[in-house]
Amino acid sequence: MATGLMCLMRFEICPCSVLIMPLTKAEAFAMTRSMLKTLCLLTLWLSSCSYTVRRNYISLGGEAATNKKTFHIFVPVVDNLSYRTGFEATITSALRENLAAVKGLDVIRNEEEADYILLATINDYRVLHGKTPVSGSTSSEAAGGLTNKATITADIRLIVVMTVRFVERSSAGNPQRELWSRPFQKEAVFEASTNRLTEVRGSSSAVHVNNSREATQFKILADNLAKLVVDQVAQAF
Repeated sequence: MATGLMCLMRFEICPCSVLIMPLTKAEAFAMTRSMLKTLCLLTLWLSSCSYTVRRNYISLGGEAATNKKTFHIFVPVVDNLSYRTGFEATITSALRENLAAVKGLDVIRNEEEADYILLATINDYRVLHGKTPVSGSTSSEAAGGLTNKATITADIRLIVVMTVRFVERSSAGNPQRELWSRPFQKEAVFEASTNRLTEVRGSSSAVHVNNSREATQFKILADNLAKLVVDQVAQAF
């Protein structure tokens, strides 16, 4: 060990040249100790940020602290208060899959066996047309596209507003309690099809194409929304 330390070198600058001199044993020991201390501090910092960086580990402690290493969480199908329907399963699946990917959480289907319950409600789902218009002409009408002087927007925006409650399930002698409740919102924008009249039927119509694109973008939006919820859930542990 001493031989290895004595191999470390130091640089000294004199007016005419640069001298390379071996470190003394004391200097080499001090340098090695400083480097190890820095490495330990860096390791501790990275471990404290593990969830933020990787989003796959929940440490114990905080409001939901117990002696258990794995927590069972129940996620029922989301409630829907918006005027649109048919997308509840997409958001429910996104929530379950993202929570199940977290080490320390086990998403179960039996509420009676759960430690915690995550209740989500869709408050609003809006589909807004953008401000970029595309106008039809006699040429586009003759080609089977937009009719002359008709307009259609070139982009469509999806907005979902959801409220989520995280509840600790009641147990023997302990009533159910709410750990937190807060709203979440996420948006997505996609390019709309302007090739055909919106009234035209069939797989090539703008309506069919845009519905397909909306469904694809909504899955991405639901996944991003679920990640926000998982980040909030982690703070309870």
